[in-house]
Amino acid sequence: MHFRALFCSFVSFRVVFCALILLLPLPVGVELVVADPPTETAKTGVDGRSLRRIDPPIEANFAEASNLTVRGEVVYLTWIESKTLDKSTGIGDSAHANARFSRKSQERAPARLFRLRFAKWRAKDGWSRARTIEQSTQIVSNWADFPSMAVLENGTMLCAFPERSGGAVPFAYDVVVKASYDNGETWTRIGRPHGDLTATEHGFCSIVPASEGEGIDRALLFWLDGRAMAPIDAGGRGEDGEMSIRSAWYRDERIDSQKVLDRRTCECCTTDAVMGKDGPIVVYRDRDYDEVRDISIVRFEGGKWTKPSLVHADGWMMPGCPVNGPAVDAVGSEVAVAWFTAANDESAIKVAFSHDGGRHFDDPIVVDRGAGRLGPIGRVDVVLVPAANLKSHGEMDAIISWVDVAEEEEPIAQVMNENEDWDAGGAVIRVCRVRSTDGSIVGEQRVVAVTSPARSSGFPVMVRVGGGSIFFSWTDVGGGGSHESAVIRAAVLDGIE
Repeated sequence: MHFRALFCSFVSFRVVFCALILLLPLPVGVELVVADPPTETAKTGVDGRSLRRIDPPIEANFAEASNLTVRGEVVYLTWIESKTLDKSTGIGDSAHANARFSRKSQERAPARLFRLRFAKWRAKDGWSRARTIEQSTQIVSNWADFPSMAVLENGTMLCAFPERSGGAVPFAYDVVVKASYDNGETWTRIGRPHGDLTATEHGFCSIVPASEGEGIDRALLFWLDGRAMAPIDAGGRGEDGEMSIRSAWYRDERIDSQKVLDRRTCECCTTDAVMGKDGPIVVYRDRDYDEVRDISIVRFEGGKWTKPSLVHADGWMMPGCPVNGPAVDAVGSEVAVAWFTAANDESAIKVAFSHDGGRHFDDPIVVDRGAGRLGPIGRVDVVLVPAANLKSHGEMDAIISWVDVAEEEEPIAQVMNENEDWDAGGAVIRVCRVRSTDGSIVGEQRVVAVTSPARSSGFPVMVRVGGGSIFFSWTDVGGGGSHESAVIRAAVLDGIE
């Protein structure tokens, strides 16, 4: 059976996916309390080290779509809050938004006001107060396409986020970029990197600050661009064309030099990008004409973009988007790419290493695998750290995180979570450490937190901080997997080197 028929006989997969991720009910937003919450020490970690809970200062359980970036010793956490707007007064009420989409009337429930916010964390200072980047009824808040932030060498802060396009097509949205030149106090709207005015989907944006040689006030943006998938009618039906991945430069307070990197990609898997030794690197889920959706890489080298090439040929034939993108990190010439695949009907988490800046990759290491319900869910991230028991300068290990189906007998003592009840049908966030030189797994897999397999739990993220810490963030939706209980968690793993 064709993949689209699995969802709806008369609506395409992309329309249904957007209806689900854009119109799921979201809770009421709240003001933040500028104070660090109590620090907890967990009984688990990578290589037996302890995790310190440092949840952001969000007073109530009403935030989601978090993401991380880091510059030196400072971690920047972004998230989205929302509240329902009363139809008659436009004032936010205290009720949870029960947003539903009607296929007949294409009418929505009462509008919601979204606030895109961020806070900074530094080990010696704790959390800063939260600041608002954008407040609007048009911000798109969902579990898979979340805001991204970067801090440039000159201190300029960039934030990209999805925003509804408006007009007759209900599921069209754009990537919008804002910049701050005063440490996040005020934000200026720069515009859309894609520039086109088509009522299609643009999203899944990644930002990479330029290296010093390219200018301290520059950055590269990457996004999935659906301009070739313009709907035939105003209702968004009859899509044609293909999703592409594109790039553009931010410089001199404007966006220009747009390039097409790959004209046919998976429609809604996250992208990831990093600055390598020779230039920016972007990874994404590709899509060929046989519906094989493996991971590809494009690099900026010698002043131009390389042609797309596979990190590894898994051969995963999938007639629809799995919403499960790759992750990449780089230190010098060492590059690590982690991803999920379900090739040959087996779910697996893999990582592959390159020792020449991403030109060639070793055979991938299978970090986790399983069949059917017992297989890993995916939603990966990866960071590179100096190798354990370092034998030569430059050797690196990769720390990989992913969401996995929880085992019923999994010891609750391993997890860092306030909930004492164990849901055998739930999920966990796992981490492990893999040596790049021989592919061996250092120590055992560890559980960072209990989570939910529901989409509302989003994508866990992590960054390396300063000299030897890993900062984790994830969305905790409780045992029921509901947006109504969503709260953002954070933790630090120290002494990783």
